[in-house]
Amino acid sequence: MLELYRALIALRQTYPEIRDPSLDGFTVDAAADDSWLVMHRGRIRVVCNVGSHDVTISLDGPTGDVLLAGGLVDVQTASVRLRAESFTVVRL
Repeated sequence: MLELYRALIALRQTYPEIRDPSLDGFTVDAAADDSWLVMHRGRIRVVCNVGSHDVTISLDGPTGDVLLAGGLVDVQTASVRLRAESFTVVRL
């Protein structure tokens, strides 16, 4: 858990859009059944599968770098496939 917190802190230090305190550029998309969500901040996407099944989540642009992942993640051209109870941080 400590390594995860360190990795998240490093991302905040590297990508200004993550540490911007303004909520003007922050949006969230979520599944109707609350099984997944995507947080948008600039070109950064935090994609979380909080459900008990694997899901493929479409993103709003071509997927670039995977900055951090918790669990098995399969990044595709404009989507991310996440195993149950996993997450990734990607940059478009």
